[in-house]
Amino acid sequence: MEKKKVMTSFGLLVSAITCAGLGKYLNNKYKIFPLKNSVKWIQQLSDEDWEIEREKVRTNFCNPNYSDKKRLEFQRLLQIFDNVKYSTDSSNRDSNISPVHREHGWYLPNDD
Repeated sequence: MEKKKVMTSFGLLVSAITCAGLGKYLNNKYKIFPLKNSVKWIQQLSDEDWEIEREKVRTNFCNPNYSDKKRLEFQRLLQIFDNVKYSTDSSNRDSNISPVHREHGWYLPNDD
């Protein structure tokens, strides 16, 4: 009786590990679900969700309770969030428009 319970528990454990490994393998091979905080995952976020997720990372980055190593990881994530936002925003702009440079500097009026 006891041996039957142990074998059943062992079988369930092996099945769970196999399913988890198979799921991870298929996700890596076919990229079904992008990992959270990956570039692909961030690109799929709406503007509101992007702001919410970036704010979570920013507050964690500013939290002094985390180690320096963890805070550097949050800083790297912030840069990824900003790069993705910049690339999606710049792809929507007209590429023929160049920034205005006047004789006294960028975006300054010609009031001479």
